[in-house]
Amino acid sequence: MEMIKMGVFISDLRKAKGFTQKDLATSLNISDKAVSKWERGLSSPDIALLTPLSEILEVTVSELLKGERDHQTEGQVEAILSANENISHEDSQNQHIKGHHINAKEISRQAVHQVVDKSKRSIHRPLTFSRKTWTFIFSCALIIALITVFIVDLALTGTFTWSLLVLGSCILSWLLVVPTLFLGTKGIKYSILSLTVFFVPYLYLMDRVINHLFLDGQPIFNIGLRITPLALVYLWIVFFLFRKGSKKLFLNLSLAALLISPLTFGIDYIMFQVLGEPLNSLNLFLDIMPPIIVAGVLFTIHKVRNVKPAEITL
Repeated sequence: MEMIKMGVFISDLRKAKGFTQKDLATSLNISDKAVSKWERGLSSPDIALLTPLSEILEVTVSELLKGERDHQTEGQVEAILSANENISHEDSQNQHIKGHHINAKEISRQAVHQVVDKSKRSIHRPLTFSRKTWTFIFSCALIIALITVFIVDLALTGTFTWSLLVLGSCILSWLLVVPTLFLGTKGIKYSILSLTVFFVPYLYLMDRVINHLFLDGQPIFNIGLRITPLALVYLWIVFFLFRKGSKKLFLNLSLAALLISPLTFGIDYIMFQVLGEPLNSLNLFLDIMPPIIVAGVLFTIHKVRNVKPAEITL
């Protein structure tokens, strides 16, 4: 009776999706005769086919076994299993794996228990989100923040002033975060590429807004335009360091730390030059030495970790 009920359920779901028996059979890599036997209640799907069949028909394995859209109890699973075993007992006696006779009843029972346990675990499984979901959440959060900022700016000033800087910051943040958030480590290069292309326009927007509102006459764009190439070159070098030598973690870290010294020197030199102040040797020394020390420590760790044990000779 349960076999017939399951067959009718499969038939109804198949027809509701507009599939023929041959379409369903092709999707499962079986013959259409097997599907016909299921729907007539002459046999039931193999344990290995339960999951893909349930996914195609968009029902749970428990619902598929019961033959209706409802929660599946373990006792009902056993009843369906017993009917299936009685019908397929003769064929199962001829199956062998690695030269040993298969106890079809025991294997089927264990498989069904695994399905039930998996269903129970899925109920208590913590909520997780895909990368697409996190990207969507992040994008919505930025949009909500922008709407709020625009409303506040419009209420306080009667026009859009400082909110334009927030708009630019949100756009740049989206361009930096979303590639890595959506693609994982493969998206890091796209994030750096976005920074390379869009950071100079962002600096220009920052210069216009801040100088208009707060610090009129400050060379924000002039300083940023000179420092940005140095920072971008450093980011690309570090990116290719870790991309080409991912197995040499501490060596790459030491090189990345060491490269901070010339970067710091370049930034300090530009800052003092633009501001028209003399270069302070002590401050420059204090800025350059910490990265060198850190690089030395990381390189030492790399050498220690890669020392091969000396052969002991008697």
